This record gives sequence, C-alpha cells and structure tokens, in this order.
Amino acid sequence: MLQCGLLIPVGDDSEAGIFTSIFLEIGDEQSLENDLSTYSSHLIHIKQLLENATSGTLFLIDEFGAGTEPQLGGAMAEASLESLSKTGCFGVVTTHYTNLKLMAGKHPGIVNGAMLYDTKAMTPLFRLSIGKPGSSFAFEIARKIGFPTNVLESATSKISSSQLNFEHQLAQLEVDKKYIDQKKTDLKVADEMLASLVNRYESLLTSLETRKQEIIKEAKTKAQQLLDNSNKVIENTIRGIKENNAEKELTRKLRDQLVESKVTLLNETEEPEPLPEPILNKEILKASREIPPGPLKAGSYVKMEGQEIIGKIDDIKGKQATVLFGSLKIKTKTENLIAATIAEIRTWEANQKFSKPSTSVYHQLNDKMADFKMSIDIRGKNAEEAHEIIARYIDQAILLRVHEVRILHGKGDGVLRNILHSHLREVPDVERYEDESLERGGHGVTLVYFR
Repeated sequence: MLQCGLLIPVGDDSEAGIFTSIFLEIGDEQSLENDLSTYSSHLIHIKQLLENATSGTLFLIDEFGAGTEPQLGGAMAEASLESLSKTGCFGVVTTHYTNLKLMAGKHPGIVNGAMLYDTKAMTPLFRLSIGKPGSSFAFEIARKIGFPTNVLESATSKISSSQLNFEHQLAQLEVDKKYIDQKKTDLKVADEMLASLVNRYESLLTSLETRKQEIIKEAKTKAQQLLDNSNKVIENTIRGIKENNAEKELTRKLRDQLVESKVTLLNETEEPEPLPEPILNKEILKASREIPPGPLKAGSYVKMEGQEIIGKIDDIKGKQATVLFGSLKIKTKTENLIAATIAEIRTWEANQKFSKPSTSVYHQLNDKMADFKMSIDIRGKNAEEAHEIIARYIDQAILLRVHEVRILHGKGDGVLRNILHSHLREVPDVERYEDESLERGGHGVTLVYFR
C-alpha cells in the first residue's frame, strides 16, 4: 500500500521499509496447454524466488508445499524456507504441515503465528496471535459438520499417536492461553483495586494520626489553663488568710469563695484569659512530687514511659497490665509504666470533668468514621434527590477528613454527572475531581480528592 502511494493505518512515529522485489505464490496456476500440474507450477515459482531473493525481498506463499505427497512436499518446503531465511528476506507463509510449524524453534528469524479459534464453538475468531503454532482442527471441524462417526474413528486409527498428541496439545495450549489471559486481566483489576484501598487507608491513617496529635495538644492546653486558674485561686485564698491573721469569720468567707471559684472553673466554657505564673506553696510542691503508696494495681493512675498522658490501670495479670487512656485500651508490661504523682492525678481528674463534652464529640466522630463508606451510588435518583445526597456525603467526607471518595453516577445523558461536578466546583475543600479509569467505569464514575 505504501509503495503504491496509499496512506497506511499506522501511528505517527511508525517507520516503514521499501521492498525492492515482491514475490507471490497464491492460487492454482496449473496448465494443460503447458503441461503444468499444480505442484509443477508451484515449484517453478519457488525456484524463481530462491534465485532472486535478497534482503529487500517480500514473499507471500499460500499453502507452502501443497499439491504433492505431504511428507515430500513438506520436506521441499522446509528446505526452501531454510534457504530463504539465510538471505534475510521477509515473508509470510501459510501451511498445515507440522514440520514447518516446528521450524520456529530451530531457525533464527522464523516466527510462528496462528489465527485464533474458539475451541468450544469451533468458530474462527479472526484474530492473529504471534509466537505459537496453531492447530488445524481437522477432526474437530469434521465432527462439527456431522461427518460420519465410523469414518472419523477409522481416520483416527490410521494417524500416528504422536501427530494426534501434537494437535491435541496445540488445542489445549489455545484453551490455556485464553484462561491465562482472562486471569491476567482479573489480577490487574484486583491489583489496581488493592492499590487504591491501600492509598485510602494510608490517607485515613495519616488523618487520624494528625487528629490524635491535635487532641493531645488541646487536652494539654486545657489542663494547663485549669491548673493555672486553680493555683491562682488557692494562692489568693492562702494570702488572704495570712494577711488577716487567720481571723475565723474571714477565713470562713475565703473558704466559701474558694468553693465558688472551684465551681466556676469546672463549669467554665469560654477560653480563660492567660494568668501570670503562680507561686506554689510547700504543700503544693510536695503533692507534685508524691506518688500514692503501694505497688501498682487495678485502679492505679500511671503514665507510659516517655509519655505525659495519664491513664488508669484496668487489669493486671503477672507482668502484663491493661491500661485505659480515655477510650483507648492498651496492653503493656508493668515495667513500662510509671506511677502518676498526686498532683498529676488531681489535674487529670479535673481535666476529665472539664473535657467531657469534647470526649462525647470525639466518640460521635469515631462512630461516623466507622459507618462512613468510601463510595456511593446515586444512579436512578432524580436531580433533587441526587443533589441532596451529594451535598450530605461531601460534607461528611470533609468533616471526617477523608482524602478521597468514589461516586458512581452512571453515563446515561450526563445529568447526574453535571449536577455532581457543578456542586464540587463550589466546595473549597475539594482539591480536584476526575473520571475513573476506563476499565473501572470511565465517565460513569467520578473520583473526588480533598485538600
């Protein structure tokens, strides 16, 4: 086609060669006038090809070696192909001869190809497969068209068992190859899905770890603020008692004020204003260093070695202890635990009361995260329903700090897809969105990524 000046269906970066000569051996050119049989005509053409073939030659031969006794014709065809392969020319040969099919593994430059066949329906698939020989399916085709069974059995008995095994192996290879190709496709899809899940879980883990650090930092800040305010009230009370020489009535009033201040601190909802560094008296300093007497047991307050968070021992068995850190339960060796001081325990207890509402919120978030699905399906919904579902789902994903979600809306006329994309463009927390890969839904599925 190229050498005739026709455009050929190839890629922009393809390269093509130019043949200096082209030889064709297709069809039957027997002649009674010239005393040429089919095989004689065939040999004359092959002779011309062998004499004139060069590295720039292209030859096309149909049914190489046909027209005479199969073993002799196959031997002549094999010898001719060996000679042609040495010249480095190019060609395509069709044949049913087994000896020619086996040449691909013995001579460099010769490659097998086969037209694929559906071995169950016994119909051609019209697809070329390079790299392996094909079966002629002689007996299978004869059986399909209703050839007499007794004749088939007789023919089977007349052919060598090695030839039959070769044909059966070729047919089985075809079946095995189709099975392996299908499994490769299934594995590729499964591998992509697994990689996607791993990325989602890693993103979720990172988000949870970040949130954990924020919670710890917030709890420390609140505890410190509560301690600062408590110390300030205590110091003011002690100073008032000393300055008034411990007068009974005034002392009672100061104690009442201390109780009122305690209630106010515990019920405080607004952020307290920063206070100056308190001056602790000797009793407070002593409590900050003292630890409850006796060995560690169930109910003891402890810290993990190298950590500042206070936990409560739930159970001890031998050298193993189960410790509750808020709603988190951890098992560890007792040697990794350090008894909390009395001052730390008091601070922890006060902070527990102070932060109860926040703890409830965290539990609710945990419950929502457990129930949240990384993918939703809005197919079949009308526009109003779809918009409401999308808005609620995207809001939940942002609240739970999910990195990526998958929304299945189908292709159809594109109405649901347009509603979704229009909503996503108005959400600042959406970093980007894109269509799913072709093998997993293409335009019918949208992947949404959050900041």
